[in-house]
Amino acid sequence: IEILIEQSGKQNISCTGNVGYLIRDSINTVMNVIGHSDYSQELENTLVNINLPQSSVFKDGPSAGLAILVGIINQLLGHSDLVNHAFTGEISLSGKILPVGGIPEKVFGAYMHGISNIFLPSENHFDLSSIPNTIKESMNFHFVSHYEEIVEQLWTN
Repeated sequence: IEILIEQSGKQNISCTGNVGYLIRDSINTVMNVIGHSDYSQELENTLVNINLPQSSVFKDGPSAGLAILVGIINQLLGHSDLVNHAFTGEISLSGKILPVGGIPEKVFGAYMHGISNIFLPSENHFDLSSIPNTIKESMNFHFVSHYEEIVEQLWTN
């Protein structure tokens, strides 16, 4: 997920890539959560560009909300990319991180790309039992139940 935030005369959002309705719903939920958070001021008068590269691959599913939210907040705060971090989980309007499917596959994908810090929904903790110990030992798992826990871990510590 690529995110670019630009100052403009009004708040707007642009999404590019071959995305479906569930991803667009996730983006709208994320914008609502941020719009009602401590970051709402930074969001005013900005254009949020979200790109899901490899547009030939259709992307849809309720797992991207957390990654999109973290990416937008990261850009709003002016921090660098989180290249060694992976995030999965859907987000509710209250900011709660909801469980998702496919955790073993997502963890294995992160492992294959050399990512060692993974943020997962707290309710997906049991899914680690099906992941080989050799993979688990090389990664740091962070289980979260609300997006503010991630903000605290990444940017306030």
